[in-house]
Amino acid sequence: MNDGIRIVDVIDLVAEQCGFTREQILSRHRYQALTRARQWAMHIARDEGRWSFPDIGRAFNRDHTTVMAACGKIAGRVVRNDDREFWRVWDAWQERKQRLTRLPDVVPVRYRVDVESAERVA
Repeated sequence: MNDGIRIVDVIDLVAEQCGFTREQILSRHRYQALTRARQWAMHIARDEGRWSFPDIGRAFNRDHTTVMAACGKIAGRVVRNDDREFWRVWDAWQERKQRLTRLPDVVPVRYRVDVESAERVA
């Protein structure tokens, strides 16, 4: 599925929502808040269903098993409802995804109808 959404779009949104930069999310730093944001980004990317664990791992400069562990950890926290802040980021992603995949509002010229000159059909 090629609808213009990239893993970096997920990373950017999570970084923005959590107050980090893309470089911080992709860094090796292990501060708790940063690690949690990184795990959220990995989980959201995987949940999209368009990228494999190795694809996501390459985007984050991590091994695919790190992505698997992050996704499992976040999924468990979501099921137990231990991570309510995740849903704020998830909702923001859903809104961003809609904007990224929405068709343009502009109709191509060949499909436009000049309403003033169009004949009325009875």
